[in-house]
Amino acid sequence: MGNIYNEQYYRYKCGSVSYENQKVWVEFFSGIAKKIVQDFNPRTLLDVGCAMGYLVSALRDLGVDAYGIDISEYAISRVREDIKPYCRALSALDPLPEAFPKVYDMVTNIEVAEHLSQEEGKRLISILCNYSDCIIFSSTPNDYDEKTHINVQKNEYWAKIFAQ
Repeated sequence: MGNIYNEQYYRYKCGSVSYENQKVWVEFFSGIAKKIVQDFNPRTLLDVGCAMGYLVSALRDLGVDAYGIDISEYAISRVREDIKPYCRALSALDPLPEAFPKVYDMVTNIEVAEHLSQEEGKRLISILCNYSDCIIFSSTPNDYDEKTHINVQKNEYWAKIFAQ
């Protein structure tokens, strides 16, 4: 599945602004990282579905021991050079690399679950909950147009899965 998320995908299918536009995304994720540190102050964080590692980079710049995984080898190849040791091309459903911690103060999972089947989505939530008790999770509730969105659900659906 990782080969679907190639250069063409990140250039043309991630919304109105190309994910290759580093200036926009670095600034965007820098703001998110500052808010995470301000509100939660995690020492360790795992970004599941980190893409090009913008959030991991921003958090590490703020002193957080952040790591990231993403199914796309292309996206991981675009991670900032000094951050590459902390990001790996790996499915969210696979075990973490040996070098990564197995438990974190916080896990982020932004716009990933809609790309998985319903069963895989449920498995993903279980896996995330094993990594941390503090999770930032988002999944589009209404973007049915994106071809890779095969499990678009309302927020209540995901809340029930987390509650289980």
